[in-house]
Amino acid sequence: MRRWSRVRVLSLLPLVAILPASLFAQVPASRRVADLASDESLRIRYFSTGCYHLQERLIVIAGGRDKSVAVSPASRESVGMPRDAGGNVRLDGFDVRRFDRLLAFYRAIDRPRGCVIKEDIILTWMKRGEPVAIERFADQSCAASENPGRLTLRELVLRAGNQLR
Repeated sequence: MRRWSRVRVLSLLPLVAILPASLFAQVPASRRVADLASDESLRIRYFSTGCYHLQERLIVIAGGRDKSVAVSPASRESVGMPRDAGGNVRLDGFDVRRFDRLLAFYRAIDRPRGCVIKEDIILTWMKRGEPVAIERFADQSCAASENPGRLTLRELVLRAGNQLR
């Protein structure tokens, strides 16, 4: 019987540590807000930094027939952005399609690019209050808002703060 050296065993530990996370993080590319059932939701941790701003928000999209969005107040660390108390927004079918296009855009990003604004997004897909999948994106392209066919996270935040209709 061959004995395992301590070095060999220790070199396997990182693989064991990431195995559950890799199984948990499998997200079908077809996952969409339009398909969220009434017992499902999407929790979004949104971090945006730029030359003159720093913002952190929690955005929750509730599933069901009528999709609603709850946006947290700006964190105390947020600077350079309007202070607001957050709020709620109802999404119609057009908004939901635009948001799903935003998700498709994030999924297609191969690497961050050279823009001064960086957005870090963590999506946690929930079912009955339990996480079922996690997606992470880093966008430094400034391209998310270049297409009016996409509903951006910034637009949701501004709507919730009653700054946009």
